[in-house]
Amino acid sequence: MTDRKWMYRHIVAEVVGKDASPASLMVFEDLAASPHDRVVEAAAQVQAVFDLFPELPRLSVYVEGEPVGVATSEGYPTAPHEPELGDEGVLDTSRSGEGDHSALTGISRRFNVFTFMCPECHNAVHTTVPDSPPTCPNCETVTG
Repeated sequence: MTDRKWMYRHIVAEVVGKDASPASLMVFEDLAASPHDRVVEAAAQVQAVFDLFPELPRLSVYVEGEPVGVATSEGYPTAPHEPELGDEGVLDTSRSGEGDHSALTGISRRFNVFTFMCPECHNAVHTTVPDSPPTCPNCETVTG
């Protein structure tokens, strides 16, 4: 596992595989920020995509073009968490990500998500950086 994949392991649920997701998120790192702050920024960007596209079940996450994993919508709830009765009839108020403090609350208002469609494979490629269309991680075609 690369250092980058290790650093971002808490924001993804599984490894990126071929055709792992109908959509991808391209994250660009601020190398001046601490590793913790970079991961928090990336998690907020993933949350912003799931908030904008609540029907999206999975999102392949790439940091600086390197695949780091697949985030699932279950790990990024867009609605307020409702406590549920557990197996023992006890109210379960925990949320995914609380153990490592990666749970995010509420809809992200910090990022604008820009969506580019790949003309070759029709993969949706999301980014929070609108400067130029990203390259599709599936087929390496410039989106636009």
